[in-house]
Amino acid sequence: MPGIIQSPFIPPLVIFLILAGVIVAVRRRRKKLRAEMKRVIQTLNLTEVEQPSKNDRFDWVNSIKKILRKGRRGLLSAWVGEYEGLTVELLQHRYVVSSGNSTHYVYHRIVAIPVPLSWPYLQLSRENLITRIATKLGMQDVRVEDEIVNERWRIKADDELFAQLFITPEMQMFLRELQEKQTWIVTDGRFLIMEKGSLRPGDVQHLLQMMSRIAGMIPAELEAWEPGVLNITDDTKYKQGNYQ
Repeated sequence: MPGIIQSPFIPPLVIFLILAGVIVAVRRRRKKLRAEMKRVIQTLNLTEVEQPSKNDRFDWVNSIKKILRKGRRGLLSAWVGEYEGLTVELLQHRYVVSSGNSTHYVYHRIVAIPVPLSWPYLQLSRENLITRIATKLGMQDVRVEDEIVNERWRIKADDELFAQLFITPEMQMFLRELQEKQTWIVTDGRFLIMEKGSLRPGDVQHLLQMMSRIAGMIPAELEAWEPGVLNITDDTKYKQGNYQ
């Protein structure tokens, strides 16, 4: 008589039990993360925005669809509030990438602050193989005085003078030491810091502190910026290398 171990029903049952255990564990972890995120958000006095993908407040996300596919429609969650004197928006964005038979999600976590609408588009991102090839083919980016920053960062700007005023010597020193793989963008009335990956409770304080520190390096004189007009008193003081 064949033993019970030889029964064809045992392997499917074992697989079912394993899968059930994994599902329960995943649900518990998600519940724990949601509770921790709620605690962190409450501690920081941030307010959750319902259905951010339908909220006009975040229309600016559509201006960077080349990076955040689906634009505003890809927003999963959002919180707004005040942090160290700054009005902040904390976002989580997701879009789908399909290649052949595989499909996966791409997540981004973002912190943004409002800036003058007159500020032109500016993007700082890490150099990579593609951007280095582009440079060799003659597609130059904006250069700053720190060659280490020029080597590690790709700077794209609609207005080169604005970029050079924005990226102060102090900010260049910060960029030299920055370990995180981030993208900084000025677009459509926002300055934002963006990282790849889902937003976890431990990321919230870090992103807000990062934004507060960087925002403090932006010259206050740029508040008066207008396209094509240098509205800065004693502009020689703010040329690269002379900013105080």
